Amino acid sequence: MATVEAFLSSYSPAIRELALKARALVLDVMPDALAMVDEPARLIGYGTSQTYSG
Repeated sequence: MATVEAFLSSYSPAIRELALKARALVLDVMPDALAMVDEPARLIGYGTSQTYSG
C-alpha cells in the first residue's frame, strides 16, 4: 500500500497542497484517524479502522 505522500506525487502541486491540508483538518478533528490509500479507486480514505465496514 502506498503512503499518502507517494500516492499524491503524481498530482499537481496545487492538488497535493489541498489534499494535505484536508488531511491536516481530518487529523485535527480525529487525531486517531487512519489514512488508507486505495490506488485502484484513486482515493484516500480516513477512518477508525483499516476496513470499509468499520
